[in-house]
Amino acid sequence: DEVIKPANSTIDLKKGMFCSHQSMFFSYRYAALRYDLSYKLSADYDYTVRAVKMANNPDEILHVDMVVARFDMTGASSSRRVSGILEDFNLRIKNGLCSELSSSMYFCRSLGLMWLKRFSYPFYMKMRELK
Repeated sequence: DEVIKPANSTIDLKKGMFCSHQSMFFSYRYAALRYDLSYKLSADYDYTVRAVKMANNPDEILHVDMVVARFDMTGASSSRRVSGILEDFNLRIKNGLCSELSSSMYFCRSLGLMWLKRFSYPFYMKMRELK
């Protein structure tokens, strides 16, 4: 089954990636920005957080309403999801996105969504959209 998962229309980095990193294109301005390889599963999330923080204003981030990437869900971040959620917890704090308490809440939210996705994908998509 193929699922088209649109990017979130708002960028709320505390919740995680707003779209898949495979569909992001960065300006030459970000050429000096490097991936933090201490993150085994969340280096793309960390990179994106730092890139968004570098943007001068929100208009620099362009949302294009079209499919630009196709991928399967069998990669390391899917098979080792709990490890990725733990890395996300740490990088939210390191990048000053939120407090430890708030990051703990997002950690629990991610675990709940992970469980829900296994049992009811349509319900998962509805819950994921809630703010």
